[in-house]
Amino acid sequence: YSINYNFDGEESETEVYLDLDNKDLTINKAPQYISLYVQAEKKLDNILGIIVTDANGMDYRVFMSNKIVWTNSKELRWVLQEGIAYPVKVKNIFVRDNSNTSIKNAKISFDELKVAYIK
Repeated sequence: YSINYNFDGEESETEVYLDLDNKDLTINKAPQYISLYVQAEKKLDNILGIIVTDANGMDYRVFMSNKIVWTNSKELRWVLQEGIAYPVKVKNIFVRDNSNTSIKNAKISFDELKVAYIK
C-alpha cells in the first residue's frame, strides 16, 4: 500500500490517511511489539502514525515516527499503550504535516505489518 499526498497549505489538509478499515486487521491480544516496513523516496519532516480501535470502540493514535529521516525501506517497531481493550482493529495509517518546513508532497509505501508475541 502507499500514500501519495500533497499538503497545499490549507489548514484543513494537514493529515492524510490510508484506510485499512475494510482489511479486517485485528490484533487479538497484547503483542510484544508491532512492526511495519516503510519506504520513503526522500527524507520528510512529517509525522507517521497508526490509528487503532479497541474493543470498547475507543480510537488510539500510535506515533511510529516524528520525522521520516531515511530513504528507501526501514522497519519501524512500536508498542501499544497499556489499558487498551483487546481485540484491537487497525483502522488507518496516517501522515501529518509537521511544520512549515515539512515536505508538502511525497509518496510513502508500506509493507509487512507484523505483530510479535512472546512465546
